[in-house]
Amino acid sequence: MPNEKTATDQFVRKQLEKIKIKFTEQCSDNPLIIEALKGASKTGDGVGKPEFIFVYEQLGLIVIIEDKRDNNLLEEVTEEGELDLSIGPNSAVSKYAVNGAVHYATHIIKKSHFKSVIAIGVTGTEKNHSIQPYFVSEDGVKKLAALETLVNLSKEHIEEYYRIHALGEKSSEEKLVEDLSITAKKLHEDLRNYGQLKEEEKPLVISGILLALEDDYFNPDDLKGKKKPTDGSRILDSIKNYLDSTDDSTAETPFTWFL
Repeated sequence: MPNEKTATDQFVRKQLEKIKIKFTEQCSDNPLIIEALKGASKTGDGVGKPEFIFVYEQLGLIVIIEDKRDNNLLEEVTEEGELDLSIGPNSAVSKYAVNGAVHYATHIIKKSHFKSVIAIGVTGTEKNHSIQPYFVSEDGVKKLAALETLVNLSKEHIEEYYRIHALGEKSSEEKLVEDLSITAKKLHEDLRNYGQLKEEEKPLVISGILLALEDDYFNPDDLKGKKKPTDGSRILDSIKNYLDSTDDSTAETPFTWFL
């Protein structure tokens, strides 16, 4: 049974169609979710009917969306700052979009094998709207950063969004920066302890190594320590090869002290 065709419903539906995700409205085609939503009505013991719901089986993740036309009905918290999950005809769960979505999510977490739900409240229209996601798991309820669109829920982006924002894992960029920081620290210590280089000499060595790596014939695995030809001469040869390949025959290099 489709939602009532309010402007907000249409906005959410258009967003979901844009990211090309299969979704259901006010029901689910998954028997386990249907069973979990029994007794999950916002007002009492009836069947819960999320306005929009879809599943990413490979991630064990469910996404639930509840919407309200009025932007003032996004979410309601208690005096303690927690989401009000009281139920009833005029309750926060019935009146507010986020509260309703999280209410359904908690039922699914408790009554099914699904242990990760992104519950989203949407209010307003395409021109003036709010999209507020929460992550619901056995560990509790966590508020996520507000969204402008639902593009992060697409097949192309959902795994990264889920792992970084919901689970709190580091992004590939953050991992790279962390690895580079560790490598740079170790290299700094090696140049100081084994190379006995002065601070002003270290950048020159790093620059030389980077230039050598540009040489197609340079292989770091060929560096053998103190054996001849020395690592310094190998690196210097590769620097020369690279500079020669740039067609700048007049280029001079200050790296002869590698020898």
